[in-house]
Amino acid sequence: MSDDDFMQDSDQEGLVKLKTYLNSSNLRRYDFEYEEDDDEEGGDVDIENKYYNAKQVKVSDPEAAIEEFLGIPALEKEKGDWGFKGLKQAIKLEFKLGQYDKVTSLRLVLVLL
Repeated sequence: MSDDDFMQDSDQEGLVKLKTYLNSSNLRRYDFEYEEDDDEEGGDVDIENKYYNAKQVKVSDPEAAIEEFLGIPALEKEKGDWGFKGLKQAIKLEFKLGQYDKVTSLRLVLVLL
């Protein structure tokens, strides 16, 4: 028997052992189930995206960014972090633009609630 014959026999035995192992009852099979929580998190992702899009716009068009930031609380079913962050960014931009009357208006009261 040559070395090549030995290697082939060895490879075949190894395959047989591998098939036996894979078919054995000791081997656990893992099934992955992916849950779709789009209903629960979908709204938050949209709100978060709106917030970060507004942050990108605030340098080039601060007025449009203010409107975007002020639209965030209306998207939340319950008051949350993104609405607060949106109002805070809007107030900071209005202050920076010298729109002090808007800063001290109802928006400030909304932030404190």
